[in-house]
Amino acid sequence: MNILFLSSSYPIFVKGHWQNWSPRHETAKRLVEKGINVFVVAPHTEGAAFEETIDGVKIYRFGKNAPLDFRRISPFAVPVYMHQFYSKAKKVCGKNKISLVHGFWAIPSGTIAARIAKECKIPGIVELLGSDVFLGLKNFLTKGLVKNAIEKADYVFADGYSLIDFAKSRGIKISRSFVHFYEPEMHDPSKEKILEMRKKWGIGDNDFVLMVSRFKGKIYGAEYAIRAMPEILKAVPNAKLLLVGKAGDYEKAIEEEIKKSGAEKNISKTGFLDKQEYWCALKISDIYITPSLSDSTSVGLLEAMFAEKPIIATGIGDNPYWVKNNSNGKIILPADSPEIARAVIELKNSDLSKIGAANKKSLEKEHCTWKEIIEKYIEIYETCIKEKQSLGKN
Repeated sequence: MNILFLSSSYPIFVKGHWQNWSPRHETAKRLVEKGINVFVVAPHTEGAAFEETIDGVKIYRFGKNAPLDFRRISPFAVPVYMHQFYSKAKKVCGKNKISLVHGFWAIPSGTIAARIAKECKIPGIVELLGSDVFLGLKNFLTKGLVKNAIEKADYVFADGYSLIDFAKSRGIKISRSFVHFYEPEMHDPSKEKILEMRKKWGIGDNDFVLMVSRFKGKIYGAEYAIRAMPEILKAVPNAKLLLVGKAGDYEKAIEEEIKKSGAEKNISKTGFLDKQEYWCALKISDIYITPSLSDSTSVGLLEAMFAEKPIIATGIGDNPYWVKNNSNGKIILPADSPEIARAVIELKNSDLSKIGAANKKSLEKEHCTWKEIIEKYIEIYETCIKEKQSLGKN
């Protein structure tokens, strides 16, 4: 079985990589381990090779130095981008006798997947991952593309129930769907490593640490957590905000927000972290905050829950499915810094260990395991391929 993945970003690459773990690559790698050939077509990003094989996954990139966020591409450059994406995907499909094409995000990958599937007479799957649906279906310029990608798909995958529900509420017809949640990659760093990272980030033993791990764009709402810091510090003088990872194209905006807050001494940026270092940040943190303005189920949220951390999350997407107000965390309004501050102060006065333990228990009930995810992927792939072959014979 030869499967083609299409993705508007594929952040795993050997040289100069900006992210060392990705659900898309983890999926591809585990499919390869099951004897399936996986090919990936994605835009070229700075530091990446145009062709490479990682963990048995064959990766082909097109264009040159595209932004990591598709939304940051100039509208005038989109037609060229889409044509390059389609051309590379069609070439890879023909050269490698692809059995099925799987597009991650309804736009742009799902749009390309729908066209490739039709022209090559193979099944097409679109995977919905958040803003592609929540924002794409609200924009009159992209609504048609999203609708076409979803309705033309032989199967729709999603990393949250809210995506399927929202699409249907907008009149999108979905015949078959599979909702799943990724199993986070867990690590248990040593006490020495944790101590090393504390010192590096300027985190004292008595500091009350708030962690935000996604701030690569305005959509993640990290600025609202930064703006909440002055109010938080009035009640919790030892509070520290830990911004984990790299801001990417949003770096300058984050720096400006930190300066405006006047709380520079209480805000630390970690820069790029490997997984051991990332789990040091989780171990150090007292509360995990996800102030995102558009989301389904983020891997960062699941990681924090596995790490038994209380969660403060905006009431969007699947966040309310995972976080129950005043039970295992706080649900807050989007784009509301005072709400973040109030939630932090209230949780500070709660039994954080009890709240965190409830998070891990709720995840264990959801069967977030790669074994089950991959088995279901393969089952659906095989079903779709057999159906298409049967139609071809009739």
